[in-house]
Formats: sequence, C-alpha cells, structure tokens
Amino acid sequence: MRFVLRCCWVLPLMLLGGRLPVAQAQATLSLCTADLPAAIETVTERPEWARSRWGLLVQTQDGDATLYAREAEAFFLPA
Repeated sequence: MRFVLRCCWVLPLMLLGGRLPVAQAQATLSLCTADLPAAIETVTERPEWARSRWGLLVQTQDGDATLYAREAEAFFLPA
C-alpha cells in the first residue's frame, strides 16, 4: 500500500509534463547529458527511497543512444 501511495504522484506528473508548452519545457532543460547520471542518482539515492528499486532507461528522442540505464531490463513485482 505504501508503494501505491508513493507512486500516486507519478502519473499526474507524467500527464502534466506531456501538456507543457514546448517553450516552457525547453526552458527548464539546462542539464548536460554528462551530468544526467549524477542528477538522477541524487534523487534515487535519497534516504526515503532506501528500500526502493528503480528501473530506468533514458534514451535520445530517436532511440539511437542510451543516456542512462539502471536495471532497465529487470522485471519488477509489486510487494
């Protein structure tokens, strides 16, 4: 149940992110691809996520290059 409560914000955030104007979305992108792994790990390594597992795959828009992968091929079962 705690997993569901923690993840309830993800779907609305994803839906909202898809509706942002392009100019606003581009204005917030100030991260170099070399800094991406460190930026993601600052979030995933927080103490409140200590008992969590993350499966992430970040690719370029055309899908030709992988920018970040963390247990991207793992299958996760709900607790």
